[in-house]
Amino acid sequence: SLYFTMCFVLEILYSMAL
Repeated sequence: SLYFTMCFVLEILYSMAL
């Protein structure tokens, strides 16, 4: 659960960085 949330947040940050 927590792991999935962290991956989701990292994916959002990665998308914003592009």
